[in-house]
Amino acid sequence: MDQKIQEFTKNYGYRYIIPFVCIFGILCNILNLNVLASRRLKESPYIYLKFLAWSDLLTLAFTLTLSFTRGFQFDDLNVQYLLQKMEKIIFIPSANVFSAFTVAITVALTVERYFYIKFPIHASNFYTSKYAKKISFVTFILVLLFRLPMYFFTDVIKIYSNQTTQNLSNSITNNIIDYQIVRFNETFQKIYFFISFMLFEIIPFLILSTLNWNLVLIVKKSNKEICRTTNLDGVNFKATRHKNSFFSRLSLESDSLEYLRRSYRKKMSIKLKLSMRKRKEMKLTRTLIVVVFFLLFSEISSIITYDKVMELLVECYFPNYMKTYYKLQVFISNLIVLIVHSVNFFLYCFFNEKYFAILKLKFRFGYNKSKNQILK
Repeated sequence: MDQKIQEFTKNYGYRYIIPFVCIFGILCNILNLNVLASRRLKESPYIYLKFLAWSDLLTLAFTLTLSFTRGFQFDDLNVQYLLQKMEKIIFIPSANVFSAFTVAITVALTVERYFYIKFPIHASNFYTSKYAKKISFVTFILVLLFRLPMYFFTDVIKIYSNQTTQNLSNSITNNIIDYQIVRFNETFQKIYFFISFMLFEIIPFLILSTLNWNLVLIVKKSNKEICRTTNLDGVNFKATRHKNSFFSRLSLESDSLEYLRRSYRKKMSIKLKLSMRKRKEMKLTRTLIVVVFFLLFSEISSIITYDKVMELLVECYFPNYMKTYYKLQVFISNLIVLIVHSVNFFLYCFFNEKYFAILKLKFRFGYNKSKNQILK
């Protein structure tokens, strides 16, 4: 069974499925960056989403290289050795850097949205596009510094036909017969990966799930308030218009009535602007909620696939699971993570009217000029 799973993941998974998902996701993120580059999307959440798109794209690009190192077996051992070496010291560490940055930037965006919606007066001065860029750059540097040891955890060495007599003078004459993967400081690696698991899996999951649930409740409450305010304003507007029309027939030249009309129009204009702004913020928040929901789904799959967690879950009931089906579970978990890195473009299109309007404007399909107000 273990042999069949290995053949499936190699012949179909890394050779066809992973490349298809990665290429599809890279194209979607390129399109996503093209839309997010618009000057109309200058609010701080869109800055975070732009960094998120770059992170997703680079994660998919480095993961795509695994199709060559794991999906194909080359006859030339030197080529196979070179690919394995690049995978261990470049591709996998870099993919882990940008994957962790995706989680970190999503947490930063969620915290920003939560405080902005919860305390709009105090938070509006801090959450600007410049502030978002600084937070994103600092977050990336911190993630990179933390992931830096991964570039030195593993190496691949050549095994020659006469390994005992190999030196610099005769290494060219000896033929390579195989290569070997060497791991350094395995005790430190176990501690490091446990800390990494807590920092980029458990803690983000707790923060995102808590804040996302609170945002759902806030949006639900806000929708009720907007509906109630709209209905009350409509009733008040009709009553006031009827009252004004009655008094206008009595005295069209009355200065007091004209003053009342102007003050009422000004008040209604302010309410309308505040209502439109609140609705726009709620739409951005709804978009974030959906993005976080999908990320949480991938986080759950990653947490369950962590080897220590799986050993704890299946050790009593399925003692041979780690030797048979665990590799298939790892492949499925990685596939879910890659799909989540690929679908943000569609989430923005479905749940963000402004984003979708700019997409149609850029590519000139189905764009209605009457909807130009959405872009403002």
